[in-house]
Amino acid sequence: MPSAYTYPGVYVEEVPSGVRTITGVSTSNTAFVDFFARGPMNEAVQVTSLADFNRRFEALTGDQRKAICDDICFEPKAKPEHKKLARFFDKFRDLTASAYYATPPGWKAIGYVGNTPLVEFTGPPPEVLERLGLS
Repeated sequence: MPSAYTYPGVYVEEVPSGVRTITGVSTSNTAFVDFFARGPMNEAVQVTSLADFNRRFEALTGDQRKAICDDICFEPKAKPEHKKLARFFDKFRDLTASAYYATPPGWKAIGYVGNTPLVEFTGPPPEVLERLGLS
């Protein structure tokens, strides 16, 4: 409720923003919904570690693993029956990369230094200008 205004001036009243903070969640538990060439059929399987995954699905040969990648890892070349999986994989790969490069180890990997002042800015490198047709 507003206060009583007793003289002219600027008054500021704080109101709840409705913004709620995001609750911390475990990032070590991952759920995968996918189809595998071997393993249980038509039932959910809880896999709690890489070792558990390997135990359950290690029967795949290198050629079978490569075949799965060939089917879904590059959407433009995916067969029609694999297009939906390829789109999912493409999005998943993009989200994973985006998440990694938004972390300090990701910044280090690409040499990101953040907002740092420059003593002098001489413009983009000549090869960039040439590529953009601005040289």
